[in-house]
Amino acid sequence: MQAGYEGLSRTPAPVAAEIARLALFLTTPAARHITGQTLHVSHGALAHFA
Repeated sequence: MQAGYEGLSRTPAPVAAEIARLALFLTTPAARHITGQTLHVSHGALAHFA
């Protein structure tokens, strides 16, 4: 496990916190490789669209 990486050792973050982290990530240069992908923020659960 990486230093500072919380991983699965604690209670999962609320979905709102995951969305906030994703929004911050998307503002960084590292996000330049994200192109038209669906990003799952609900603890990795797949979205179901009816």
